[in-house]
Amino acid sequence: MRAVLVGELGGPQVLVAAELPEPVAGPVEVVIEVSHVDIGFVETRIRAAGFREYFPVRTPFVPGSAARPARRPSR
Repeated sequence: MRAVLVGELGGPQVLVAAELPEPVAGPVEVVIEVSHVDIGFVETRIRAAGFREYFPVRTPFVPGSAARPARRPSR
């Protein structure tokens, strides 16, 4: 799957396009196909090392809090 990784904390220059393994659902999980992902303001602050006391993160991570499922043609 294609994704954007935050490899280290900082400005937009730390965003890296990457190819990651396809996710595998666990026994009580599902995998959805996503066409678009939104990166919100809070996530841009987290990427820039802001809000550490509220959102501690370890790098690398994949940002994106809102996903739009892919549309499939109706049968």
